[in-house]
Amino acid sequence: MKLRPALVLWHRWFGLIAAVWLLLLALTGSFIVFMDEADRALNPDLRRVEATGDPLPVQTLVDAVRSAQPGTFVDYLLMPAGPNDSVLVFNAPVLTPGRPTPDHEYRQIYLNPYTAEILGDRRFGEPGLDSRRFSQFMYQLHMDLNLGPVATWLLGLLALLWVFDHIASAILSFPTARRWMQSFRVRWKAGSAKITFDLHRAPGLWLFPITLMLAVTGVALNWPTETDTAIEAVSPLTPFPTEALPSLPQADYRPVVSIDRAITIARGQADVAQVAAISTHPDKGFYWIRLKDPRDLDDAGGRWVVVDFRDGGVLWNRHLRDGSVGDEVKAWLFPLHTGHAFGWTGRIIIFVSGLVLSGFIVTGLMIFARKRSARLSRRTVPARRIEVIQPAE
Repeated sequence: MKLRPALVLWHRWFGLIAAVWLLLLALTGSFIVFMDEADRALNPDLRRVEATGDPLPVQTLVDAVRSAQPGTFVDYLLMPAGPNDSVLVFNAPVLTPGRPTPDHEYRQIYLNPYTAEILGDRRFGEPGLDSRRFSQFMYQLHMDLNLGPVATWLLGLLALLWVFDHIASAILSFPTARRWMQSFRVRWKAGSAKITFDLHRAPGLWLFPITLMLAVTGVALNWPTETDTAIEAVSPLTPFPTEALPSLPQADYRPVVSIDRAITIARGQADVAQVAAISTHPDKGFYWIRLKDPRDLDDAGGRWVVVDFRDGGVLWNRHLRDGSVGDEVKAWLFPLHTGHAFGWTGRIIIFVSGLVLSGFIVTGLMIFARKRSARLSRRTVPARRIEVIQPAE
């Protein structure tokens, strides 16, 4: 088979098989670009507070959660981005040696940073379209279709095949080198079939660099282990040092060093003030503190400081972009995929790209349906009318 017919066959069947999934990913991807803003609007009682003086010490907030939910500890704490934002806490069950792991629903708890009042809670990614669950359910659909690790792996495979389809699409979009500019145009005065075809081809070419980037970063984010292996074949990656730390003989849920003291230590090491998030690791005895830094590519906090919560020793102090070329590449993957790497401009580009991608998926299905209908009509042979002549009596 010649190259062009083979590519047509590949593009057709990949499009048919992947259309539903790509359409879902495109629409949910556009939404979650502004998911946080949408969630704030839908759930102001959880997300917004009135600023009244100075925020309470973080340890006071942690103690409030532990008092309200005995038998748990604060696993992760997301600090407010602004003075009118609430604090988000994820808590987890305290594990007792020799006893089975207790049943526990991993929930988000929202607190007022000025009063330690618990504003409410919810389970992350819980299916539902009401105001409480809508935003995070859309996020979970985009991540793994709300089906777990197997779906995540399959979405990584879909993204890899989409990378290959970009190559096929690019070749098919330019049938002749002499008239290549026409591939970027929509012939609005032509018939409906040509307009549909142009609306499928031209937007795909306009957004080719963006959708190819989304496909490549989609592979990387869904297949992180394989991506690390591929990057390290070219450039070494700096391992997170706490992975090599031995576990404590028994998990320690009563740190000697308070969270506020650990924050002070981290700020002194990094010479930056704003804390983005704090994670507690009682199994190995440390706090992991993320601080915002001028080199950050998004709002998650790229400066990581690890503090031993038994003696206040600094176990690690590094920005995600420090180190090798491989470290730099890895640091860019998620911010590129979300558009945050280029601020509001990048987010708007990703938002619009998702909507346009949805459009040329639909036009691709329309083209297939029209051609299939035409092929079927050509194969149908009108039945001849057979006149039966009765013999004369």
